[in-house]
Amino acid sequence: MLRHGRDEIVFNPAFLAFAEHWGFEPLAAAQGRGQTKGKVESGVKYVKKNCLAGQEPKTLPEAQGHGRWWRETVCNVRVHGTVHERPVDRLEREREQLRPLVGSPFSYRPRLQRRVYLDFTVRWKDNFYEVPMAHAGKLVHCQEVGDELSVVSGNQEIARHRLLEGIGHTARLPEHREGLYRASYPSHLPYQRETFLRVFPEHERFVEGCVKRLGAGPAGAGAPPARGRAALAGGLRRACPLSSRWPHPSTSSCSRTSVSWA
Repeated sequence: MLRHGRDEIVFNPAFLAFAEHWGFEPLAAAQGRGQTKGKVESGVKYVKKNCLAGQEPKTLPEAQGHGRWWRETVCNVRVHGTVHERPVDRLEREREQLRPLVGSPFSYRPRLQRRVYLDFTVRWKDNFYEVPMAHAGKLVHCQEVGDELSVVSGNQEIARHRLLEGIGHTARLPEHREGLYRASYPSHLPYQRETFLRVFPEHERFVEGCVKRLGAGPAGAGAPPARGRAALAGGLRRACPLSSRWPHPSTSSCSRTSVSWA
């Protein structure tokens, strides 16, 4: 129980997952009501004072063997003080109404919050998994589902990857980079364009004009010539008149990188 208020009851998520797996609904006892909790605690007290009293098992298998012996020869064949019949007889009478147990063992896989890195990946167990680029810098939730990792933003799953082995590997999906690169720009320019427009979104036409007029060339042609680099750097600085009084790291990165293309 994480919180038990008058208007809200919050169970531990691991316990809720346990209840869902085995098919029962947890109910919170009222605060300060010993009669409700006593029904559960009395069973624990009975095991401590009857089954475990005087026992000093040396190993876990030894303790488990004694517990099974006590259950079959003492606990289940005694007359229960509340229902006034033997538990073994009541079990046979109610067996048809009982649901079978789930075949698979319980395994809790928590849903954890992660922040997406600026290269639109999330870190999970020392490996990295891509998500759509629009979620860079945002908070998402990650959870293992079988042998896959599910990444959820809000109530929508935005990515699903096979879990990677080892450490330091990255799971990529081509569609997650859609919109990052444009064929009219050389390989380095998309990053600078995106950084510049994040601070000055109203100057998109200026940036595109610089690319077309100052020697960027067609896709794959490489960096602009020296004259074009200097002019482009000057243009970026002129488009950022506040940079001298407001040294935003994005504007500094745009200007600095524009003159360092090799």
